[in-house]
Amino acid sequence: MRSGAERILVSVILVSLLALIGTTVGIATTIRASGQAGTQPVTVPGTPALGVTHVFIRNFAYQPVNIQVVWGTAVTWMNQDSAVHSVVLPHINDAETDIRESGPLSQGQSFDYTFLVRGTFQYYCIEHPYMVGIVTVV
Repeated sequence: MRSGAERILVSVILVSLLALIGTTVGIATTIRASGQAGTQPVTVPGTPALGVTHVFIRNFAYQPVNIQVVWGTAVTWMNQDSAVHSVVLPHINDAETDIRESGPLSQGQSFDYTFLVRGTFQYYCIEHPYMVGIVTVV
């Protein structure tokens, strides 16, 4: 009798784990499909470009996509596309009055941000959430 109860308990635990895994996969798929940028980490390929202080927005992408700068460096994003783009730095904990969003940038407009916090910061375009980049501040 005891082994029958143990089997039922193990079966219930396994079914619960499978249901939890299925729910997690479903939620992740929904978030990815909804295009909610900034809610999930995005893998940005390549080694960071060192000492780059200008990022160009071309062909619906940040170029270079991954940069590394020294603390206190100002980075400039310049829109060279005919489409409107933006730069949103959502995870920087700095002063309350710190502007961490460019707003809409038309062709030829730029946005500057001085990094006063060390770390790795993912940013994105609010108009095109699939456009992401990384700034690593050392």
